[in-house]
This record gives sequence, structure tokens and C-alpha cells, in this order.
Amino acid sequence: MIAQQRRKRLVDAMADAGLDVLLVYGNAWQGDYLRYATDFGILEGQALALVRNDGHVTLYLDSPLEADRAALDCPGAEIVLAPDLVCEVDRALDRMRNQRMGAAPQRLLPRQEGKGRIAAVEILLNTPLVSDMIFKGEVGDIKELMKRSRELGMQTFDQALFDLYEARHVSYEDALRNADSVNDLRLQIKLNSQRARNADLSAGTEHLTIV
Repeated sequence: MIAQQRRKRLVDAMADAGLDVLLVYGNAWQGDYLRYATDFGILEGQALALVRNDGHVTLYLDSPLEADRAALDCPGAEIVLAPDLVCEVDRALDRMRNQRMGAAPQRLLPRQEGKGRIAAVEILLNTPLVSDMIFKGEVGDIKELMKRSRELGMQTFDQALFDLYEARHVSYEDALRNADSVNDLRLQIKLNSQRARNADLSAGTEHLTIV
């Protein structure tokens, strides 16, 4: 029941962000997001999960023991043993080309007005270039590509935070608290935020009276 409720919240958050697929990574040291999305706590090896907007979950594991355990622990998920994890998932992503894809971690931040939470997500589109980079193992370079590809619909996590701050959905403090790079996001807000400029212009005028 708890797992189903978490899955529904995740699918609802994907719908709010306009995502077709969410890609989630996990290992024994970084498994919280994977556990939330799949209800599986990985103990060894690595895993990637694809969560579709209809709630279907495919969990790829590179450990035979973990794949066997997941088949027992997660009857509602499709389990795939993938010794070559990256290539197996790359083939799956290739079949989803041009769908809007988010990459976890994602976070649910408190709304500034104090009612509920809102999702900040990275969005990765499986373009031919992205697919080639994954195939070549150049995963570390994808983030920089996402930064430069906003016109295609991609965005990094910190760009998502900037947009949420600019739209007054989250506070400055919560945006920085959740940033991947606090210094980069602070600089982006200082240089590019109209909201921050308006706040600077109005600072110190609270007690002035216009007559």
C-alpha cells in the first residue's frame, strides 16, 4: 500500500513536470531514489530504473543475486538482469527517442505559499547525441550538454530550481538548500533573475509613503 502511494505521487509529479519517462540510478551507497521509485533496496552492484508515466517500472540490475532478489521483492516491476548495464539501458532509451525524460535525483520542495510541494526535476531528451554519449560511457559530459540544450527542452536540476524560484514557487533559501551547486545557482540568480532584481530595487523602501 505504501509503495503504491509513493508510486502514485511520483507519477503525479512526472505529470506536473510533463515527463514521459523518469530514469533513476542507484547503488548500495546511493539508493534512496531507487528505493522510492521501485520499492527495492539495492545491496550490491548498480541499478537503473525506467519509470513510465503510466506507472510501469523496469528495473535493470547488473548483479544476478540482486536480480533474483528483486524478482521476489518487487512483483509489480519488470526485472531485467543486465551485466552490461549501460548498453542495455541505452537500447531501451533508443526505443523511447523524443520522449521527455527526467533523470533522478529529483526533489519535492515546499511551495513558497506553504501549501504542498512541487517537483524540481532534470529533463533529458534521448537525442542521437545523448544516446552516443551514453554508449561511449561519456556520462559525465551529459550535464554540460543539458545546460546548453534548453531550447530542445532539456534542463539540469539547478536550472529547474532557478525556474521555480523565478516563478515564485519556492523561496530563495529552499532553492539554494537543494541545489547541486550552491555557488552556481546563487550566481545565476544574481545575474539573471528578474525576481531578485525587483527585490533589490524594493529593498529599503518598505517604510516610504507615496503622496
